[in-house]
Amino acid sequence: MKNFKQARNQGGFSLVELLLVLAIIAALAVAAFIVYPRVQAGRNATYESQILSSAQAGVKALFTTNNYRNISTAAAYDAEIFPKNMNVATDTIENQWSGEVLVEPSGPDGADPAATATVVRYFRIVYPSVPTDVCIRLAGAAVQNFGTVLVEGTAVQDSYSATPVALDEAAIASGCKVDGGAELTFVSN
Repeated sequence: MKNFKQARNQGGFSLVELLLVLAIIAALAVAAFIVYPRVQAGRNATYESQILSSAQAGVKALFTTNNYRNISTAAAYDAEIFPKNMNVATDTIENQWSGEVLVEPSGPDGADPAATATVVRYFRIVYPSVPTDVCIRLAGAAVQNFGTVLVEGTAVQDSYSATPVALDEAAIASGCKVDGGAELTFVSN
């Protein structure tokens, strides 16, 4: 009788205990698959926001006269304004989604400046092919550094124009939902 009690006390896990452990592992795995893409999108948006801020500062440092008439993607490439991993060819800069980034003169509303303008006080950085989840976060973060932000050509913020547009989060969310990624335009002075 003594051996029976001793053997029973040294037994393994019960079926209920094993099922409880498996349920916890399954719940953690599901949570990881749900949370990881959001964390990844947030990290990508933060990284791209830092690149944009750095590029903005680089352009302003390069054009100390604040006349951006001659800014171009090729000039940004030559001045190494963007990280080296984005500089793919002599006049081509790509974001991490293989969208060709453009740097060019701009009007305050993101439109092309007048062809006859000798002084252009604004420039824009066009960021194409941005996935929806990153687009929403990136556009929201960039409004702090750029006076005008356009999502798919629609101003979601415009503080430079005669008729300013206040930050419109709903327009960001709806504008970013584009198959193949949205195009963001950031205008700075």
